Amino acid sequence: MAADNANGEQRDLKAIKRLQDRAVDLETRHSEIAEDIHGLKERLRSLVSIDPASASFTESSRVHRDAMAARTHPLEADVEELYREAGSAYPGRMTPDDLLTEADWKATDARIMRRVDEFNARFGLDQWDYAIAGSCGLFAAMLDLL
Repeated sequence: MAADNANGEQRDLKAIKRLQDRAVDLETRHSEIAEDIHGLKERLRSLVSIDPASASFTESSRVHRDAMAARTHPLEADVEELYREAGSAYPGRMTPDDLLTEADWKATDARIMRRVDEFNARFGLDQWDYAIAGSCGLFAAMLDLL
């Protein structure tokens, strides 16, 4: 049973890493598209002085209209395919450190500490309350063992 959980966890970690890689790839593509759009705007500004009846203008406009008319379909999400893809892309064992950066860990720690501080402020708990609760837990564990 524990081996199934470990395999499932590894499978999920690899799938998450694969999704992260896809997100980076999409960001790269979007940057390229933004650069292309900027280039097209510059070219359009230069076309203002060109005669719309010229052959080069007609051919260029046809090429751009055809390119804009071409439809692309977004990737469809198939979970099993994602797991297979991730398994082949990352054959080794993965840990959460492979997914999270140092900044991610710091942000997570900050969120946890903020929640603990909010909890303590709400219920008025201090270090003595935690010490008493911990001692009670240890005492109960000892009684359970005996």
